[in-house]
Amino acid sequence: GSGSDISIPSFLMFKKDADAVKAQLMDDHPVQLEMAWSLPTPDDRVEYDLWTVPTDIVSRNFLKSFKPIAKKLGDRAYFTPHMYIYDGVRTHCQGNDGENFCYNLCTNNGRDCATD
Repeated sequence: GSGSDISIPSFLMFKKDADAVKAQLMDDHPVQLEMAWSLPTPDDRVEYDLWTVPTDIVSRNFLKSFKPIAKKLGDRAYFTPHMYIYDGVRTHCQGNDGENFCYNLCTNNGRDCATD
């Protein structure tokens, strides 16, 4: 398949690494993982992405403090924001008459919604 049917983040790990993670989880320890890889840079710009939700209050202080740094980077940086939103029509936030049943979590009359 094309992978278009996958709706959760996923990646493959070596069994040895996965066994260590599973052992920690079985012992009821929290596990935090970082997936990273090296990509060639096509130019001399810094490229960075921000994944967030519109209702994220945890990141607000970071965003405020990072704003002057981002401005100083100017054209030496390439920023891509990503917002986690879901389809309000598919999850029935938009009624048959276009009414927004999820209220302040959605925009476009319930078509595009943020997590709570």
